[in-house]
Amino acid sequence: MLLKSLLKGKHLGHILFPQVREEISKNQAKRTREFKWDEKIHPSSGLTFEMCPHDHIRKMVEAKEFPLSTIYKMEHGTVIHEWIQNKLKWRKDCLWEKPILARELIPKLESIWPEVPIEDNETGFSGKIDCILKYKDEPVLVDIKTTSVDPKMSQRDLFTYVDEHLLPAIGVSISKKSLSEIVDKYKALKQASTIDGWVTYCEKELPKPTHKGQVCVYAYLVNRLKYYTKPIRKIGIAYLNLTRFGEISGEKEFYYDFDKELEEKTGLLIHHLALERRAFLDRRDTECSYPLCRQHKGGKD
Repeated sequence: MLLKSLLKGKHLGHILFPQVREEISKNQAKRTREFKWDEKIHPSSGLTFEMCPHDHIRKMVEAKEFPLSTIYKMEHGTVIHEWIQNKLKWRKDCLWEKPILARELIPKLESIWPEVPIEDNETGFSGKIDCILKYKDEPVLVDIKTTSVDPKMSQRDLFTYVDEHLLPAIGVSISKKSLSEIVDKYKALKQASTIDGWVTYCEKELPKPTHKGQVCVYAYLVNRLKYYTKPIRKIGIAYLNLTRFGEISGEKEFYYDFDKELEEKTGLLIHHLALERRAFLDRRDTECSYPLCRQHKGGKD
């Protein structure tokens, strides 16, 4: 797949981008060849409350090879993260205070601030929190995500809009076969022109379960490790659509109360991930015992 991508531009007479693609391919091949699990659990590795901790730990030891398009998106995301965080450094009044860390983590904190490093030797978790903001004199843990959802309304989105909103409003019942005629007739209406694919995506797809799982795990670990005198009681996920970069319409933020119920639920997930990690490192055979695991129906095959 990567080789095919490399050759794609050369027959067009391109000089610059084939070199970039080739370097990315070389770097990924090297990473895959030299991959060795660091024996840590990373909150950004796709954690959800219905996952299987048993299987997840065993998948973490496998080297992953990503398509070129995914690598581009990941590197774009890294650049955007750094850009946002650099802006926050100049808005110190909006950042929460620096955490109380073990001495060996202080140099790392100073080098990546406003990111906050997480290292929990007892549970085996390791990662970096994007930022912790100050809002109404309370700390708010926020994770930044980038996306490139096409801002134009897709035909499917438009059909859905007509089906769910327009037809009921005008009292029309019509077959799917003739739906395109209705679309052509009404797509110029103001209502349709104000609904687009990004809005639909935000309403139906966001926040992603893995993203919410990630911020919950980070909030739990910050509280467990007593990073601050005030515990984290609010978490957020901030999405930036790169196809609308610089426009307010391309920004979407979700916030949740990290209450006792959610904290206990997160603690249960972390506990089972830590148990499976320890068992794997000790080379002990185990079966899924996580009560919320969807795959094994509450820990039972």
